[in-house]
Amino acid sequence: MIEDLFKELHTSGLDIEPLELADALWLATKMVRPDRIPEPGSLHEMSTNASAADLKDTPGSATNIAASLANAENPPAERGPLHAPTDPSGEDSHGHIYLLPNTEQMFSPGDESGLLIRVPVPPALPDTLTLGRALRAFQRRVPSRTEVTFDEEATAERIAEQGIWQAVSQPATTRWLDVALVVDDSPSTAIWRELIDEFRLLLERQGAFRDVRQWSFNGDDQEPRLGLRPRSQQGQASGVRRNPWELIHPRGERLVIVVSDCVGSSWHRGTAWKMILDWGAAQPIALLQLLPQRLWSGTALASVVANIRSPGPAAANRKFTIDSQFPLADTLTPDPALGEEH
Repeated sequence: MIEDLFKELHTSGLDIEPLELADALWLATKMVRPDRIPEPGSLHEMSTNASAADLKDTPGSATNIAASLANAENPPAERGPLHAPTDPSGEDSHGHIYLLPNTEQMFSPGDESGLLIRVPVPPALPDTLTLGRALRAFQRRVPSRTEVTFDEEATAERIAEQGIWQAVSQPATTRWLDVALVVDDSPSTAIWRELIDEFRLLLERQGAFRDVRQWSFNGDDQEPRLGLRPRSQQGQASGVRRNPWELIHPRGERLVIVVSDCVGSSWHRGTAWKMILDWGAAQPIALLQLLPQRLWSGTALASVVANIRSPGPAAANRKFTIDSQFPLADTLTPDPALGEEH
């Protein structure tokens, strides 16, 4: 049957190779669904010789559909080369192979018969190489307070000099800090979800931190004191409300990074600032503002030009020395809900 179709195509003047014909027929079988075969009336526009019985006997096969067009009701002796239907003007069309009509009816919006491909998307976090180089300063290793390693050289020296056969141990080296990524989960920050996820992956893959955990809080919360909810690696938030003081490390070895646009009601009321001040009194904390600086005037974040000096690496924010031409104390306002300055 395929050989007959190949001969008919060549007889009609279409120069096609066998491999090209095989590819076209294979592609047609992937596109045509058995339950989407057009009605016989629509095929009449392609060939007045095609019958409904031929279509019913050959569902879904482009090879048999094409053969049905070739196997006309006329006997084989009277059958000529494949031609297009005659125009109303009486003139014959020049083409010989046509697509099936009403192809939009063959596929529904939920059709999954096509081939799925992965299309790369641009990263939401720009210039990750520069950020990665900036984070290398945290790749410091310090003596561990809980783990020890066997010191072979010191043990051998003790045996040789003192005759004491006792192992000598020393503290193992470990990463310097762990990270608590605290994300404002208010509706206004929803458009930055992908950027926040990529930033978390950057922190995890940097290899500079002992542990990276993500937390969230509602920046529009009206409670007098905010609560945190831990998030899993997949970004799912727990329903358990936790005390923000849980993030305070007893030795100050935790870097807290707060990600927000600072437009929620908790920022304007001061409850979010109170939470940040509690963390900054015991350990280093950084605020990652999602909005560009030209839009800060519309948020609860005040922009002040100042020189900041730290007494040492990873020192708590409260220990910073701030030199500014503006009196920072004037920006502190009491919050009636808290009964103290923030």
